[in-house]
Amino acid sequence: MARRDLIVLVRRPPGAVQVYRLEADDVAFGRDPTCAVQLPDPAIAPVHARLRRTSDGGAEWAGGDRLSKRGAVLAMGPYEVEVTFDEGPGPTSDSLDTGRRARLLAHELAVAAGRGWNLWIGRGEGAGAAVPVPAGRPLHLGDAPESPVRLSGVAPRLLTFEMDDGRLYLEAHGPGALRNGAPIEGRVALAAGDLVEAGGVAMRVTPPAEAPRTEPRWTPLERLTIAAIAVAVSAAVLIVASGW
Repeated sequence: MARRDLIVLVRRPPGAVQVYRLEADDVAFGRDPTCAVQLPDPAIAPVHARLRRTSDGGAEWAGGDRLSKRGAVLAMGPYEVEVTFDEGPGPTSDSLDTGRRARLLAHELAVAAGRGWNLWIGRGEGAGAAVPVPAGRPLHLGDAPESPVRLSGVAPRLLTFEMDDGRLYLEAHGPGALRNGAPIEGRVALAAGDLVEAGGVAMRVTPPAEAPRTEPRWTPLERLTIAAIAVAVSAAVLIVASGW
């Protein structure tokens, strides 16, 4: 059987997503820096789980359970980990910068964008992930285990993102945060495309996706029917006007 890469989607509330495409025979999940799939949370063991490829092209977990052809979705601490086989053609690679990974991530971002404002992580921990800003509660980021994106060497809750009357606001609770290269002072309104930097992480503000506007499309039969109705109505109006 032809060998297929493994596609791993790691989701963490409130919506951060990381995508991996892996060819390795032995894939470790955990917070140890050597793990192929990084899960940096205190609730996760250094090597939390391990998936090994089999000679028939499949894969099985370290405990002996075989990975279904349809894949699997597992809870690992605060993470939801989805593992599937790559069905697409093309060469395999352990690189995180493949074209297929980009398409998968674009899909995840499109789903996230439909929910509201997002923070696109372009550099630092969580690079390549999209973190949605909840509509009904603030989003706190800093150097704390519960932070969806860990900002190294800053206050536990350095940044607070919050929606207010349809606009996105950011408040910095200490030094070390920049917006478009300038220090953040107090509470500021954010705009689409703003770059926020703190703790070695760069985040780009992205607005909600706008629903596409489409014009109604009529089939030829529907067009003929509409034209016939219009002619009939016009004829009726003329008859009434002429007194027949």
